[in-house]
Amino acid sequence: MLQTGNIHQGQLFTQSGSLSDWQEQIGRYLIANSRLIFFACASLAGCLLELTHIAGGGLHLMGKSQSGKSTALFVAASIWGKGARDGQVRSWRHTGNGLEGIANETSDLCLILDEFGEASAKEIGDIIYMLANRIGKGRANQLGNARSVKTWRSIFLSSGEVTLDQKMGEDQRSSKMGQKVRFMEIPTDAGANMGLFENIHEFKEAGLFASYLQTQSAKFYGSVGLAFIENLCKARQQNEEYFKQELIQAIEQRTQELLSNHTTNKDGTIRTIAQRCALIEQAGLLAVEYEIFPFNQTIITQSVEQCFKDWIIHNPNMQEHEEKQMILHIKQYLETHGANRFIDITFADTDRTPHRVGYKKKNANGVFDYLILSESWKKEVCKGFDPLQMARILRDYHFLDLSQPDRMKQKVTIPSIGDIRCYIVKGSILNYE
Repeated sequence: MLQTGNIHQGQLFTQSGSLSDWQEQIGRYLIANSRLIFFACASLAGCLLELTHIAGGGLHLMGKSQSGKSTALFVAASIWGKGARDGQVRSWRHTGNGLEGIANETSDLCLILDEFGEASAKEIGDIIYMLANRIGKGRANQLGNARSVKTWRSIFLSSGEVTLDQKMGEDQRSSKMGQKVRFMEIPTDAGANMGLFENIHEFKEAGLFASYLQTQSAKFYGSVGLAFIENLCKARQQNEEYFKQELIQAIEQRTQELLSNHTTNKDGTIRTIAQRCALIEQAGLLAVEYEIFPFNQTIITQSVEQCFKDWIIHNPNMQEHEEKQMILHIKQYLETHGANRFIDITFADTDRTPHRVGYKKKNANGVFDYLILSESWKKEVCKGFDPLQMARILRDYHFLDLSQPDRMKQKVTIPSIGDIRCYIVKGSILNYE
């Protein structure tokens, strides 16, 4: 169940004003502003993590100063408590150890961190993994006994003027695909020449609109999150299993729609981001259904679609980068295990190789190709990746032997065993850089 006990602790999870106050003074101004709506929905999405078993992760608004980034965080923060830096909005200026405690406090809710530039360049990569992976470090007490490890479930929101690549570059480090998938970076510029905003309603300029939202977020807060949890608990009490299955199916369907609309890659990193967007969208749709958000569901769908599209545009090489990471994964596996877990097919009938994953045979160039058994391919060699996608990538980069072009798995004859089908990875992959 939701870990809601923290709502009553301290001054962070407090309420000021009524739900109708928030709807009138803040909610209606989010209409036609995709980033504001996306982050408001994301603030609620942490409540669905336990039900859906979807991994947490971060959203990061990055762009130049005075473009509205912090305003989006203040609005999202007003969902649960005071939308200000002395309320729900925390600073990135914490050690990883310090952020563990904050993440634990906001489990099943939302962790909001401003000024990404103040984060530790040395620690930030590990912090991204930690926040998304939902568990802190194991430690010992003064007696040498293990302390209890802090855990949480969280969608965390961030803003700053720098990207993850730029922040890690300050410490001569480079980001990894695992960090990028856990930290969805969205450009602040929404394309309307008003920074983050696309519609400033009756205000004459974006700065006045931002100032208004910041003021109201520190004045009316806490009612939205409370109302959402109350309605969510009622839905679960009525028929939890049905509600859960409906929720999971809706998220999966929307994930597929987002992928079909915006990319040819339906697996891996891009799918994970699409699924997180679908989760966020579902939280927003529920808030509309519960009459908490003062706008219709179409506005939610359009806003999520726009933010996912802008992420795709901002990351044009994500698919290519992911493909290269997958090839390097196979290369590293073969470099590590090629000598001791693959037996030369010539000696297959005397095979005593422990934990064998396949065979190897020399090709016409005198180089070993690797014949990987189906179950080993799925459960070990491609561990952490989609096995079919991995095969497709190797095929597209010509690292998969397709002597029989109608199948990915080739039919080969193994002495003393007979005919089997397996993936044949060309030895030339070891030269891949």
